Amino acid sequence: MRFIILGEILIDNKMKKKYSILQLVLIIIILFSVILLIGTLGFHYISKLDWLDAFHHSALYLSGMGPLYEMKTKEEKIFSTFYSIIASILFLSIIIFVVDQILQLEIFTR
Repeated sequence: MRFIILGEILIDNKMKKKYSILQLVLIIIILFSVILLIGTLGFHYISKLDWLDAFHHSALYLSGMGPLYEMKTKEEKIFSTFYSIIASILFLSIIIFVVDQILQLEIFTR
């Protein structure tokens, strides 16, 4: 029996949950939607952008393109800084999770 050590938690490899392709797609869509929603709400209420511009701005941050508008106030700069850091970390985490799950599919575990 092989164990993966994460901090002080032992996880049995046989007990790890495997997801189907459809479940992976749904998880990705939900996570990206939540991240985009948080960014859109933040840019709309903090930066006073209209809804479409706020959505566009958060999508650009999430994709790694960077800011579309100049942040002028301290609140805007603080939010955009933390949103870009959190969105980047979540984006990379989602990619790692998906690649891990794809490599655990039956077609790759022969």
